[in-house]
Amino acid sequence: MTTESGFEICFSFGAVVPPLKLIDETELAVETKVLQENEPGLDYLLKIFDKTTSDCKITINFIADDNQNNEIRSKMIGLLSDNEIDKKTEIGTELAKRLSKMTDERNKYGLFIILIGKKAQTYRAVLIRFKGEEVVYKKQMTDGFVIEILKEAYSKNSKHYKVVYFEDQVAERGNFWTGYVLDRQKQGKKNLEVSEYWIKDFLLCEYAMTDIQGTRKLAEEIKQFGSKLENVEDKIALVEAVVNLRNNPEQEFSILQFADEFLPANIRYQFKEFVGDDEISNTVFNVEEETFKHELVFKTIKLDNQISLSIPTFMGNEFFEERLLNDGRKEFTVTGRVINLKFTK
Repeated sequence: MTTESGFEICFSFGAVVPPLKLIDETELAVETKVLQENEPGLDYLLKIFDKTTSDCKITINFIADDNQNNEIRSKMIGLLSDNEIDKKTEIGTELAKRLSKMTDERNKYGLFIILIGKKAQTYRAVLIRFKGEEVVYKKQMTDGFVIEILKEAYSKNSKHYKVVYFEDQVAERGNFWTGYVLDRQKQGKKNLEVSEYWIKDFLLCEYAMTDIQGTRKLAEEIKQFGSKLENVEDKIALVEAVVNLRNNPEQEFSILQFADEFLPANIRYQFKEFVGDDEISNTVFNVEEETFKHELVFKTIKLDNQISLSIPTFMGNEFFEERLLNDGRKEFTVTGRVINLKFTK
């Protein structure tokens, strides 16, 4: 079978993964299945496969041991390079059991999917974890059809899943050390943050955020935090911080350090609580000027009376009102504090 982007899927695998703590340390009850081309829900999975390159924004790297190896990377290469379906299934089952051991009651039962695709000399490995419910899991264990969990636990438009992909030229030595992740189970402010157990414990990876990714992440947190503020004074303070950073770009800090340096006390602690004290929020990066301006846009309006207005569109219409007058002219009302006043000749 071939995806819309032209990747030939050479292996597709599914497993119902229970959290180890819910089965009292007994033998792992991981039900697995090699997925066939006519499997229900497979078209939906192939769409996720194709979207990984545009959806997964955060870079991760496999962590090398003392011998410059990584257990999960070795299994991944085995999935990509081994032509025997039994061997691939064995590796898939090992990964599913490992994921079960890393999963606690907070993440509940899940559906674990592996998709391996090839296009010319490029291979792509996509790993997905859907979050399910115990009742669905038990029914599927009885029926023995793992993939049916997809139809009962999620709609075809489900956006609740974790996904990671690795793509490279498999034949070349030293490849497949870098991957990209997204967490659709995190809603709102944490959409780009992936659970620690998925990245560190299961995949044996670490974050490797680039300057552009860090800048986008900072901008995303600012926009989502701003949308939740109710006090106008707090919103103005947030815009002031953005203006100050736009005027002094190319600085190096983490998202939490941005709060310490640019936000006043009245919203600093709110912002830090909002983003959380995790590895991504503590990762230091250089703020990329053009990316920051592209993500946090100001609209400039020039009037025929030589007045110019600069509006922070990322905050919606909170500080700006526009009204059409009877004579065709427009009346603008702007709310805010003067933070910079200059007289020119």
